[in-house]
Amino acid sequence: MMLRHVIAKELRECIYGYRSLLVFVLSTVLFGVAIYAGARQYQAALQEYRLAQTAHRQQMAEPGNLYALGNFGFDLVKPPPVLGILVSGIEPHAPRVYNVAIFTLPEPRGSSATEGLTIAVLGPLDLIFIVEVVLGLAALLFTFSAICGEKENGTLKLQLANSLPKDILLSGKLIGNLIGLLVPVAVSFLVACLMLISFDGVSLNAEAVLRISLLGLDFLLYLTALFAMGILVSTLTSRTTTAFGLCLAAWVVWVAIVPRLAVLAAQQISPMQSLQEFEMKKVEVHRRGSVEGQKEYSRYLQEHNRQSPPLDVYYDLTSRIRERQNRELRLLEDDYLQKKQRQERRAVLLSRLSPAGSATSAAMSLAQTGLERDLRFQAALGDYRSEFTRYYDRKTHEEAAHAQNSQALPTLTQDLSDLPGFEFQDESLARSLDRTLPDLGLLVFWSAAFFSLAYVCFLRYDVR
Repeated sequence: MMLRHVIAKELRECIYGYRSLLVFVLSTVLFGVAIYAGARQYQAALQEYRLAQTAHRQQMAEPGNLYALGNFGFDLVKPPPVLGILVSGIEPHAPRVYNVAIFTLPEPRGSSATEGLTIAVLGPLDLIFIVEVVLGLAALLFTFSAICGEKENGTLKLQLANSLPKDILLSGKLIGNLIGLLVPVAVSFLVACLMLISFDGVSLNAEAVLRISLLGLDFLLYLTALFAMGILVSTLTSRTTTAFGLCLAAWVVWVAIVPRLAVLAAQQISPMQSLQEFEMKKVEVHRRGSVEGQKEYSRYLQEHNRQSPPLDVYYDLTSRIRERQNRELRLLEDDYLQKKQRQERRAVLLSRLSPAGSATSAAMSLAQTGLERDLRFQAALGDYRSEFTRYYDRKTHEEAAHAQNSQALPTLTQDLSDLPGFEFQDESLARSLDRTLPDLGLLVFWSAAFFSLAYVCFLRYDVR
């Protein structure tokens, strides 16, 4: 009964003080702007992907020059994730288009950031930014004066004089203020998500709806952790001005500094070569492959009285050189990617020292806009390149055998209708949950830890 009265009192203050209304209006406007901007970007990326798919299918359906296709390559485009509308993740900075050829590993052709440098500098306005930065600060402002403010007003001593236990008072303040903030935010989030169905090209299946629901849970757990932090700061101080300054400092450290320090720390713990050095090593591998190919070709001419090799011998020669060169490139890229992934994973792990790091990691896993999706797409490209290389070798050997038997010149065009298509499947929800649950558990831990410390401090708090 006492807890209910404390919760009702805090809710009345949130409502009559217009704090809940202000949060509702602010979150509704910001969520709406973020959804609109994200949907427009998704529509543009989806149109680009569909055009690329159509062009690729037409290219494969028509007779073409397999030699030119294999050596100069063709482009494959990564499909945009629909939930990138809500959480952009690394998608604005990751390449969308890759060139696939038989003599080179899949090469990226720029990223979304190259098309919008302002986004690369300032960062996108998505829901995770709004929740972590704007609403996270609002959560601290809701609670920084919960205890010390009442002490300054003299009401704290009066409440505790009426046989009101401290744990009931502290729990009531937390729950009441949480309801006063989370309900308006939850309603705004629901309204913003309902906007998605009004945009052309945006379709949500049952799994996407479930992912959105888990995203909402992630945001609510993050705001709860910030609430508990605000309560803790309020129990550590006696003046509201001091509590306000400490809350701002805590917000800056936990939201802005710790995740970025995690990246710097990961770079020091797991150093790696620069991208420029890696590209120079790849160029050196290509150069050595060209030199070795010229030497073997010259050696054949010397051994056969300067006669050009038959097509089957020429294709075998180039195939051996290509395999040797690709083997070196794969070893080089595997070493680079392993070091890069190790550094990135350590940065994510260290960022979890902050509630913001855990919330961001969970949001990107649920929205499928994190590192894992980019790595899965690159792995799928590598598998398809191997499949295309086997197809290329089979078709060229068939062409060479046909030309030799018929004593005719090889044709420049071949039927490519049997070329296997490229398919990319996003990971299942169960796999995403495997990575998300630890982050959600950490957010629960932060909330429990902050509130427990606040309770211990409040037991010793001087209410006079």
